[in-house]
Amino acid sequence: MTDRDISSLDADTQAYIRELREEAKQNRLVAADRLAKISERDEAVAQASAKLDDLTAKVTAADALRGQYDSLRDEHAQVLASKSTTQLALDRLNVALEAGLPPSFADRLKGDDADALKADAEAFKASLGSAGTGAVAFDKTDSSGANVPELDSVRSAIATHLQQNQE
Repeated sequence: MTDRDISSLDADTQAYIRELREEAKQNRLVAADRLAKISERDEAVAQASAKLDDLTAKVTAADALRGQYDSLRDEHAQVLASKSTTQLALDRLNVALEAGLPPSFADRLKGDDADALKADAEAFKASLGSAGTGAVAFDKTDSSGANVPELDSVRSAIATHLQQNQE
């Protein structure tokens, strides 16, 4: 008799063994089904992990871009502020020259735009009387005849130096 052969056993025992064998067969089928489902789940988890890694990389790249954007936005704001300051200084210099004031008086002019600066330049010039109208008496052009107002302060310093050396 072998382990599989139950013919020598009584009918009740044989029936019980067949029942146990059928139950074991059903349990093996359930176990195989569950193993397949576990395998599918593991595959889905691996795919989700890969997608998560991809999304994490994209979020990291987006954070880096956001940092660059913030940096460029701040730099842009600084450039705009610098441009505004530079433009106001240029406007002061131009208004001073147009009003016949020496360039060294340009920083004394008050105002936030050209019109306000012009009004202040005229008031300042009037407060100086005839003393403030004597702007630099040099040719304000370069060798080609183009106006070069930024050389006025240099010319003024040279004239002062020459006058002191002639005395």
